[in-house]
Amino acid sequence: MNRSSLGTFGALLLAAMPVASARIPSRIDAASATVAQSESVAGRAEVQPAVTPDPIILFDVLPSANSRERARIMGAQKFYVCYQSADPNAGKTGQIDSGKVVEAIRRETQGVQPEWGMLDFEDPFLDNLKKGPPSPEWKRTVMTMVALIQSVKTEFPRTKWTYYGVPNLELWMDGSSWDRLGDDDKRKRIVDAVATFEPITTQLDWVSPTVYGKYDPAMQTPSNVESTLRAERAWRVAQVGVARLCAGSKPVLPTIDPFWTPGGKAPFARIIPRRFFIEQQVVPTLEAGASGVAIWTAIEYFLDVAVQGKTPSGTVEPNFGPSEWRDALTKDFLGGQAPTDWSDPTVRQALVTGTSDSIARAMMDIKQWAAHRTMPPQ
Repeated sequence: MNRSSLGTFGALLLAAMPVASARIPSRIDAASATVAQSESVAGRAEVQPAVTPDPIILFDVLPSANSRERARIMGAQKFYVCYQSADPNAGKTGQIDSGKVVEAIRRETQGVQPEWGMLDFEDPFLDNLKKGPPSPEWKRTVMTMVALIQSVKTEFPRTKWTYYGVPNLELWMDGSSWDRLGDDDKRKRIVDAVATFEPITTQLDWVSPTVYGKYDPAMQTPSNVESTLRAERAWRVAQVGVARLCAGSKPVLPTIDPFWTPGGKAPFARIIPRRFFIEQQVVPTLEAGASGVAIWTAIEYFLDVAVQGKTPSGTVEPNFGPSEWRDALTKDFLGGQAPTDWSDPTVRQALVTGTSDSIARAMMDIKQWAAHRTMPPQ
């Protein structure tokens, strides 16, 4: 990453505050000054970025006991995810039944309160939030999301709670990207994003925007490779910057994934090369001032999808369904030879071991870079 881009973004954040002061609480104004100051220092070529040498590393699942023990030794911690299926009607109504969600959490956690928890309610909630204040869709969505976070914090007070993907900035905006926007346009988008998400983030215990990998250079035309990588890096810096403004002193732990996820152009569901994962997702995120990362894979679910050859209840997951996962797992963990019987227990065990090892190795690569600036092999 070009460290000067951090300084530029920090300056923009600071410059945005006079415009935002009438709309954004003073707590956010004060936080912006801290962010701007630290990122301005980081932007000087002669000064190393202020990266924590021991970042918080969270993970959602690790299927193998061996990898879970490796994670424990590394100091990585598990986070629990409550998915939108806890309230099956939420997607249709745009309202969340907090009682149903609380009951689902009790059932899934079996009475043991996790230390870290994430609520994943995306459709139509994230799209409604993008409509921004003072739209009626935004108001209704903020009210129902705030009501849910308050309920789970009351019922499970020992858990630190967040929402998945909040706050969120678009990677592509009217055909442009963060590295190509003018200062006035960046300033407006920063102000709007904080105003949009701050009523929710004030209720959270940690903040987790997504910074997933979307574009594989091997699938880009040579003339587009560098510009696409630059656009993604600038977007990740912006995601973390706005999250820090919204978070104040709370941990900012962006959600990352060592597997390619849909939304761009890549071999979705395949494992991302180790060095590329660190260079593109982890380095920009930590250099922008994140407290750590949250590794999301839901790999146990996707192993079930691959083994069974279908998604639960016929759910359609474009570019991330049974065929994509079977193809990816075959290439990455089964030596390129698809099994004749996916239900064979030995196949499942090979996939459990291979995927778990890859996730645990990604954790170690993160720790090695943060502590020593050493990169893994290609």
